[in-house]
Amino acid sequence: MTYVGRPLPRAEDVRFLTGRARYLPDLEAEGVVQAAFARSPYSHARLVAVNAGAASSAPGVVGVLTGGDLEDVRPLPARSIEDGVVADAGHPVLARGSVRYVGEPVALVLAESRAAAEDAAEIVDVEYEPLPPLLDPRGAEGESVLVSWSRSSGDIDGAFAEADRVVSGSFSIPRLVAAPLEGRGALAIYEPEEDLLVVHCSAQDPHRPLAHLSHSLARDPERIRVVVPDVGGAFGSKGAIGPEVVAVAAAALRLGRPVKWVEDRLEN
Repeated sequence: MTYVGRPLPRAEDVRFLTGRARYLPDLEAEGVVQAAFARSPYSHARLVAVNAGAASSAPGVVGVLTGGDLEDVRPLPARSIEDGVVADAGHPVLARGSVRYVGEPVALVLAESRAAAEDAAEIVDVEYEPLPPLLDPRGAEGESVLVSWSRSSGDIDGAFAEADRVVSGSFSIPRLVAAPLEGRGALAIYEPEEDLLVVHCSAQDPHRPLAHLSHSLARDPERIRVVVPDVGGAFGSKGAIGPEVVAVAAAALRLGRPVKWVEDRLEN
């Protein structure tokens, strides 16, 4: 008996059609703290100062974390690429020193409600020194290069020398946005009795998030459990976790309370 080529009945349709699917925003936890991020309005700037005093004392706020508070959390690594050279830089969980794209997380606000967290995130006082943005990857050099890649085989010079005609061109891949119906999100719960960090996240698989969390938090993967609930689309955008998921997990470890973040459409 083989399952290859056989039509198989779908097991998941009933719960979706009857409204019983459970996406990340549907998940709850006792004592949960809601998270919101203060984000960079600049595509490239030096971070002169981050002052979270006003946000920390705002109504309902439990705490505010900045890059300086997460010095023990390692940047998310860039994926290795065959025949490529990858910089040993990674993606910081919260920006430190500089920001390199619009929307980069600078501070994490934790509050008793999502509204309180969002209100406080707006009053995190960040002083930026704008820097020239890099608009063409071909002009990148030095620290701006994250990955470079090339591949060739055979007698390249000989093939060109013997060709009847040589045509050259420069090609680029346009930018695109993966915009699933459900944005990203995470619910992190620390269980001190078992020293277990449980992270529910909207992802395409549990394996890559587990590896990334273990790396950034310097935590044994046996002490992390990743749970993927029903997912409302991804299109590749949820293959690797974003820095927000690591920040939420780090906050749950520090607070000893569940922390939840649900990406809104503007963030997505």
